[in-house]
Amino acid sequence: MPEIPARFRQTLRNPSMVQIIAVAALVLVVIGAVIGPHVVRQTTESLRELREREPIFAPPIEVSINPWLQLQARRMMNATRPHEWRAVSFAYGPCFPENTAQLPNEQYRDAIIEACALLDGIQTRYAADCVTVDGCAIPEQARVEIRGALDVLDEVFLQAGLVEPYTRTEEENR
Repeated sequence: MPEIPARFRQTLRNPSMVQIIAVAALVLVVIGAVIGPHVVRQTTESLRELREREPIFAPPIEVSINPWLQLQARRMMNATRPHEWRAVSFAYGPCFPENTAQLPNEQYRDAIIEACALLDGIQTRYAADCVTVDGCAIPEQARVEIRGALDVLDEVFLQAGLVEPYTRTEEENR
């Protein structure tokens, strides 16, 4: 019998890798058993609270596309280099038919599709005026057509009450 404590003492002083892994696993199981139920309970309560909360007002996705189109159109009107004139393609990205088909509101969707088509046509038709690296000679007619495409968007989004009308000074600077 005195041999068992000596062997146990030797094992404690010089444990094997298997014994170290077994003790570490046992410690992790005990910690998991103590902390685990609390973590699971807390997580389920938090998820339940999130589901019960009223949704935060999020504007329709069309409202995000409108400023992007406005920005790109203004960039085209002020283009001084070819990369500014052709910064984006109005046939792809948000204007891609698969993307516009996902827009829920038909009125906005039609306005965005129309504006994308108009801007794409303008970009293609006047591309020859902005070819050289030295600069772009965007004709005034192109600017008028771009403003017309923006007016399509402004009209629909103004009727929706999502956009405040331009002030007189803003309209003149446009």
